[in-house]
Amino acid sequence: MEADTQLFSTAGADTWSKPSGCSFVYVMAVYGGTGGQGGSPFEPGVYTEGASGAGGYIFEYLYPAELVPATVDITVGAGGAGGAGTAGETKNDGAAGEASYFKAVGKLTINYTTVYEVMKKGGNGGSDGAGVDADALLDISETVVLAAGGTGGAAAAGGNPAGDGGDGNDYSYFGTGGGGGGAGDATHVGGNGGNGINGSGGGGGGIGSGANAGGDGGDGGDGFVVVIAW
Repeated sequence: MEADTQLFSTAGADTWSKPSGCSFVYVMAVYGGTGGQGGSPFEPGVYTEGASGAGGYIFEYLYPAELVPATVDITVGAGGAGGAGTAGETKNDGAAGEASYFKAVGKLTINYTTVYEVMKKGGNGGSDGAGVDADALLDISETVVLAAGGTGGAAAAGGNPAGDGGDGNDYSYFGTGGGGGGAGDATHVGGNGGNGINGSGGGGGGIGSGANAGGDGGDGGDGFVVVIAW
């Protein structure tokens, strides 16, 4: 039979149905990304920009089809919310992303499980300038850009407010993190971090200044589950 590929990318519960005639079932389950940390006002040695949110874990499984039921419950983990910017000393962390599951059989009965490096993280918020761009998604040779990371927001300057970080971009199933928010100034709050895409992390909020709060962290991208049967 030709390979049957099904993608589940909406956070929450769903159901996969096994196609007839398949011999193997491959699963990639990606957790939701972590939200970026909110920024806070600048004071040397005390307050800082918001840190980037981490990407979600990636798990891969391979099952003999006869071990897999006709229908399998799936959970797609939601991305974590970004932390709120604050005008105080304590920064608010972004929430962790939720787990994604393919609930076929117990983990002891699978053929193999590999934990890969996490999905792409977001960019840090700006500390005294523009927010940091999130890392790009590269091909296996690490020379070709498949999807750019979210761009960092511009710093407040010349009476203009700080820019928000750009959202991540997607390529096939995968995605990149949100860019960091730009730094604020004496009259403007810090920029907000961009949102991660497809399991990647949110960008950090830009630093504030004086009584002006730092920017909010961006949300982590929802995870996904890919099931390929053949």
